[in-house]
Amino acid sequence: MGKTGGIIDSERNPFVLDSWIDQGYGLTAKRRGDLALLFGQTREEILKSDENKCRYPSFVGIRWGFAELQDATLVPTEKWANRQNYDTYGELKTGGATRSYPRQMDTPPKTVTVNVSARVQEISGGSTSAGIDIPNLREEMERRRLKLVALAHRDDVPMVPVEREHIIEYLEHTKLPEKPADEIRIMKEFVSSALSINQPPHRIRSRMQKILGDIPLAGTIPLCLERLYECTDFMDDTNWTPAGLTQLLEELTEYPDDPFKEHIRRTLLGLAVVMTKALREGISLFYKSVEKAVASGPEQAWQFMVQFTQPIPNVGPGLMSDFLKNIGFPEFVKIDQRLKKEFPALVPGLPTDPREMFIFAVKLCRQLGMTPFLFDHILYQWGNVKLKAYLDL
Repeated sequence: MGKTGGIIDSERNPFVLDSWIDQGYGLTAKRRGDLALLFGQTREEILKSDENKCRYPSFVGIRWGFAELQDATLVPTEKWANRQNYDTYGELKTGGATRSYPRQMDTPPKTVTVNVSARVQEISGGSTSAGIDIPNLREEMERRRLKLVALAHRDDVPMVPVEREHIIEYLEHTKLPEKPADEIRIMKEFVSSALSINQPPHRIRSRMQKILGDIPLAGTIPLCLERLYECTDFMDDTNWTPAGLTQLLEELTEYPDDPFKEHIRRTLLGLAVVMTKALREGISLFYKSVEKAVASGPEQAWQFMVQFTQPIPNVGPGLMSDFLKNIGFPEFVKIDQRLKKEFPALVPGLPTDPREMFIFAVKLCRQLGMTPFLFDHILYQWGNVKLKAYLDL
């Protein structure tokens, strides 16, 4: 006999079917395995997929409190992280609860405390490590790096191919991106970064990923744009010089009835115009301007990005940080939504302003003896909702 109750309203559990409610089955071991593969998928993706393998385990997972929807994406709950303490109906087992930690560890994951007043002093030029247990934090970052590398080598862990490759290349082999030697590659990198944002209303990255079938990066962004605009000119490298891309985008028809296409067209046109000016005197001078900003400290580096991106619609220091770290400047960290969540969880008391968070991260990495690029990549991958179920194992 099944059980009644749980979360069965269609607003919180859009996967519900009346027949499933009446059955009242719990989240069995088999369905837990199915559910683990669904974390990170959107509501629409699950509803369009196999009903038995996707919709049903999502329904049961939400019903008994092991999963929930956040921003229309299925994510694990605290109950899932400690599922060994609960029965199939999400009820706490008798005999007490135990906290779930990674199996390789003898001690729980570490949270690094920070003295907020000391942090303010640090931002204004005091000791970077004031109030922070640097050895503790360094150990925790290494633990996370090794855990992510181990997951990247497991075929049963759901990862986008590009992200799996990046974990192996950047976290396992600790490689760094090389500086492009030609302006065409630079332009493709900047365009890829400019379109990596995934916030409402357009959620550009998710929509571009659906068009391409993978995360669009510099090597595949021309194909993605060709499919979006149905324009083969994007596949011609001569149109990827700053002047060539400017002309191509100017000649594209405006899209008053398609806000998504017009948003991207205006963004890339502004980017191409700015880069035409920035690369007019050659790549080496552009690189020197970035190096000068880096050498002047993170405060000046941030200001450099603010001024550089001011004329570009929908692009700011965050997206430019992504661009610069991907063209061989590992001193930059991208303060995106994942880092805004993962960084304060790691170091409570952090500033929440993106500028101060960027400055703090760069200075902290000096004390840790690691590049901001590596620090960024570890936290970014650690915040991947598709991996959360596996990070708790």
